[in-house]
Amino acid sequence: MIHWKRDVDPDHLHFKLARVLSQAIILLRDHNMPFKFFEGKRSAERQGELFSLGHSKCDGIVVVSEHQVGRAMDLVYWKNGNWDWSDEYMYKAMGYLIMHEFGEIIDWGYLLWGWDLPHFQLKPYHDPS
Repeated sequence: MIHWKRDVDPDHLHFKLARVLSQAIILLRDHNMPFKFFEGKRSAERQGELFSLGHSKCDGIVVVSEHQVGRAMDLVYWKNGNWDWSDEYMYKAMGYLIMHEFGEIIDWGYLLWGWDLPHFQLKPYHDPS
């Protein structure tokens, strides 16, 4: 059982990711794709709990998740008034649409690791100097 509350406040995300989130929600709505913002920033405690349940590969201490620093978000399919993680086709359609629009600044969990369809994170920042 999960004890730590999900953070769904876009203000807790990195400002660039918050901007992507607001534009992505509009894009998804315009394409009749009922996905919602499920989670953004995570505490170390919540990250650790998700790790212990097998829902994450980051333990929150040794391996810190991009969620913990506000650089990641999860968009989850909202079907018939419930969260639904089972429709792989819908997730892939959503993910490819999001990446087509915002792929220059974000990465998608599915393309990074071959799983984690709801997960999007800012690309790493590289100083050109």
